[in-house]
Amino acid sequence: MQVIPSVGMYIENKKGELLLVKSHKWDDKYAVPGGKIKYGETAVQAVERELYEEVGLKAKSVEFVDNIDMIKDPEFIYKPEAHYVSRRFQVIVSNTDVVLNNEAESFEWVAPEEILKRDDVVTIVKDYVKQHMLSKENKKTNKKVLELEEKIEEYKSGWQRAQADYKNLQTEIENKRSEWVKMSELQVLEDFIPVYDNFKKAFSHHPELDSENEKDKKVKNWVDGIGYIMKQFSDVLKRFEIEEIKTVGEMFNPEFHEAVGEEDSEEIEGKILREIDVGYTMKGKVIKVAKVIISKNSNNK
Repeated sequence: MQVIPSVGMYIENKKGELLLVKSHKWDDKYAVPGGKIKYGETAVQAVERELYEEVGLKAKSVEFVDNIDMIKDPEFIYKPEAHYVSRRFQVIVSNTDVVLNNEAESFEWVAPEEILKRDDVVTIVKDYVKQHMLSKENKKTNKKVLELEEKIEEYKSGWQRAQADYKNLQTEIENKRSEWVKMSELQVLEDFIPVYDNFKKAFSHHPELDSENEKDKKVKNWVDGIGYIMKQFSDVLKRFEIEEIKTVGEMFNPEFHEAVGEEDSEEIEGKILREIDVGYTMKGKVIKVAKVIISKNSNNK
């Protein structure tokens, strides 16, 4: 059996279509350009020569793909008794203006998917399409899928960060709102407390009343009513956890008291003798210090 070395060329255009030629060698089916390696030339030189002779194209680059043994291939009817050893190459050409010689009847640029559907394309070409062209397309698709997945993860991370930032903002706003409410309450109470203080001072100076005197009885009823209103004021302060700072009889504490004067006394020095102005705490925090007079007798213990 005669062994004949040969080459075959897989040529793609910019659209990814494969060049097919119809030849009588393949029982009028479509195959790829190819031919025998002549004595004294390399396989690459044979590719360049056959490419130009058969389809009028010039090779820019030639890359080996695989070897194929054609032994009594039923589709190859030219010299069926010979053993063809075909080296297959992917070829990039400088132009795609095909000019056929007398070895081929016609040519077509065909998309890989269409090649697999056609009955007039030889099996060797279909196998190449399955192994190389479609796998290449799948790689491109997989690459795009990976890129999209990376984008999705990027957008997801961005969305999660935005959601976390939004939740933090909500928490911050709620905290601020709570602070604003407390500040508003405190402002109102600070404005209210001096009124309450003056009310208490005025009330403490009501005259002594004779319960047997009819006129004093009427005044007493009025005093009792005012006293009830003052108690309502006091209850409002208690609801906001506002308490009066203890003064008379307590030791001076600069955290709660402000000494506005000193008096000689037999009491221990620093003991509070009189209250000049009431002080208040709100939830344990001083909102107004008490103004007091303290003892300055350092000889007493």
